Amino acid sequence: SEIGNGAYACGDPADLIDQARLSLQAVALPAGRLPADFMYFDDLLDRPVEQRTPWVIPGLLRSDWRVIVVAGEGEGKTEMLLQIGWCAAHGVHPFTFERVPAARVLMIDLENSEDRLIDGGTVVRKMARHHGDAEKFIRPRLWHRQGGIDLRMRPIVAEFESVLEACRPQLVVMGPAYKASVRQKGEGWDESAAAVQRVLDDLRTRFGFALLMEDHAPQGSGGSARDLRPFGSSLWLRWPEIGLKLVR
Repeated sequence: SEIGNGAYACGDPADLIDQARLSLQAVALPAGRLPADFMYFDDLLDRPVEQRTPWVIPGLLRSDWRVIVVAGEGEGKTEMLLQIGWCAAHGVHPFTFERVPAARVLMIDLENSEDRLIDGGTVVRKMARHHGDAEKFIRPRLWHRQGGIDLRMRPIVAEFESVLEACRPQLVVMGPAYKASVRQKGEGWDESAAAVQRVLDDLRTRFGFALLMEDHAPQGSGGSARDLRPFGSSLWLRWPEIGLKLVR
């Protein structure tokens, strides 16, 4: 009834969707019903290997993992992400070049120009084709928004959901992290990062993809060595399953 009344009131559909989701999440379960993820710990540890969360890239990414790659400017983050994405789509491991199952890949670039993506992507695609299996190749998809996005805005999230519905990726390669949101006036880095992470975790859970992100390292100060950690909030350190640093 509330959803219907809100629709007739001709408000913002995006706001109505968010309000409906919050209302539905607040509906109490019948008393006495145990959650599906309540189990004996032994049952988890004794689960057969074939029933574990599958690898998207063996040894690097399972389908429910998050990985963040950090480096300074010009150190090769973009090329590394292109290499991982194109190799995964061609069914070849990006570092060992062994044959692996091909994956549906979505690349989201929030920073680079088309020329930069063409120059780097052409080289990587050529080598991926050389090492991969042409018969099992799955064409990767690209969402290119050079100016960045704000995942705290419902219309942007709706666009993201439409993209995910269109390609149902097993692997999303995205970056840089700091261009996935816009900080509000007077707001700290933690609030912004936490909001983006909630959106990404919700999308990962609903659409079932592994997430590989890249971010810049903050600038050093006073001549000190550059600290290779994600730019902005320390929440980006604690959020992923794996963190990778690129060093010379």
